[in-house]
Amino acid sequence: MSDEALEWLTAGGAPSASFPEPGAKIVGKVLDYELKQARDFGTKKPKTWEDGSPIMEAVITVQAEQFEQVDEEDDGTRRIFVSSRGLRDAVRSAIKKSGHRGSLVGGRLGVTYTADGEKKSGLNPPKVYTAKYEPPATEIPDAPDDYGDSDPF
Repeated sequence: MSDEALEWLTAGGAPSASFPEPGAKIVGKVLDYELKQARDFGTKKPKTWEDGSPIMEAVITVQAEQFEQVDEEDDGTRRIFVSSRGLRDAVRSAIKKSGHRGSLVGGRLGVTYTADGEKKSGLNPPKVYTAKYEPPATEIPDAPDDYGDSDPF
């Protein structure tokens, strides 16, 4: 089977995490993340800037610790579409604050919609988010009691 056919068959993926009102949150283990071209919510067409270059968004897939089951096969996997400036800034800040560098997979991410920002003319007010990221736990092997002459320190 071709990669294109496999992608078509498995398209859809996990449900999106939703943040309908202040206080809504999701917390879970990061399973995957990728950078994709954003799509218009209504038309599903790829979004572009005025110059034709793609508008990108990060898609972070988490195993939610708490969730409302949407159907019998729902295992709690949720996708967080990081496209708005506020959400991107919150997630970026959380990762930087954790001090972690490297893959996010295995870490724990929490995102909360905390409030509405200042409303601009004719637009909905932007959502204000907070986020926290905890890097994956790393195991440190037991160190020998005596390094002898080979002690690198």
